[in-house]
Amino acid sequence: MNKMGRRGKTIDDFVYTLAEGDTGQYYVGTISRAGIHRIDKNGDQFIQPVDNKRVGTKAIYKSRSGEMLVGGAEGIFTIKGDRLSEHHLSKYFSKDNVTGFLEDHKDNLWITSDLGIHLYSKGVYTYFGERTGLKAKFFRGSYEDSAGRIYFGSYGYGLIVYING
Repeated sequence: MNKMGRRGKTIDDFVYTLAEGDTGQYYVGTISRAGIHRIDKNGDQFIQPVDNKRVGTKAIYKSRSGEMLVGGAEGIFTIKGDRLSEHHLSKYFSKDNVTGFLEDHKDNLWITSDLGIHLYSKGVYTYFGERTGLKAKFFRGSYEDSAGRIYFGSYGYGLIVYING
């Protein structure tokens, strides 16, 4: 396997997340000053980087509506062309580190972070974390199974399962 690059440049950084965009290009999120990169759909060259001022990109996610969400130490953003725009949910994450996104079968948006689990459903924001009795924090991954159970991986507290209904 080869490192990818253009004109002798490579992503020599801690790659934290990958996602495919609407037009088949790939987004690569890094956690240092390298920021977010786009790679062409053939996977062999860089396209212009996306707003490399962001540090600590922990999650890139394409929603069902096609919106590209970016999460990290500075909140939640959307990718629009070659720029990042602050997402309206970012206000809930001013002192948090967004680590992942998941849309469930009911079109609810689940957001994992260093301070807990966050749910955005039909315009209503709900927080699950230490302040609400959840012992775990530092969530890193999520998955919904065919029965609608949602699993959240935590750092140090194992697996948390959300069963709704």
